[in-house]
Amino acid sequence: MKNKFFKLSVATVLMLSKSAFAATIYAECDYCSTPYSFQAKAEAISYEVGGRNNTVFVENKRSLEVQKYKVITFLEEPGMPIEISVSNLAMTQDEKATFSKLQSQRDGIQRAFTNLGDVPTDIADSAYDLVGNSSRENRTIDWYRENANIDWLISDHISLALSTFSIFNSPNVIVDITFKDGSVARFKITGVTTLGKLTYKMVSAIDANKNNIPLTKEGYTSGSFNFTNDPSGSLSEFIDAASRMGIPITGGIGGATGGIGGAKMTCKEIAGNLECVITYQIK
Repeated sequence: MKNKFFKLSVATVLMLSKSAFAATIYAECDYCSTPYSFQAKAEAISYEVGGRNNTVFVENKRSLEVQKYKVITFLEEPGMPIEISVSNLAMTQDEKATFSKLQSQRDGIQRAFTNLGDVPTDIADSAYDLVGNSSRENRTIDWYRENANIDWLISDHISLALSTFSIFNSPNVIVDITFKDGSVARFKITGVTTLGKLTYKMVSAIDANKNNIPLTKEGYTSGSFNFTNDPSGSLSEFIDAASRMGIPITGGIGGATGGIGGAKMTCKEIAGNLECVITYQIK
């Protein structure tokens, strides 16, 4: 599985108080396509972060369109509604150059992801292997750091953004790491170490059957999991992960191997205990 999902964005790093006078704000808006939608986003984000005299840049990362606004909020009078003035401004050549560089950096990070490939099987066969196994998760992240070679690319991107904007308002940096069995583990960048290395945390995962892979014991209460793509292998990975979480599995494990047309795993609480039951579909 060579295609990588990549969403580069950074959590708000610096927030101003509601009484702050001015800020330079960045916001992404991939649904913005009309002058009204760009302006509405600028007004909404300015009101959200506060400040009375803000400069707001709104970018659609899909179309690469950027709009600049001056958003002025007039002081509230008792009993009177808030008044907001929004003006569309022309970007300076320096600002255009900065956005061009930010966009180029994102392209470079995207290429690094595209060339990465799957996690070697001697580290992990599946995203299931990472569940309840911090050692495997750490080895996967170490492999990713060594081979993706993007920590410095992302750090440079963040540094440029934070030197340009006082508020960089956007969702988290999310990276997807793929495995040979077709499963995908999604990691969030959570910070930077004193040595300049990015830190990661697994936040979700899916298997080749498009089941959400539970990362906690509580996650298994989500209901049913269906296995039609390589049912024996996928089911085995699920069972191993559940076992590491201390969840009992019933329903003829090992009793139906060759000839399985599919399998369904249903998890529920019984007398306060979580239990998963397998139902096989025999060809």
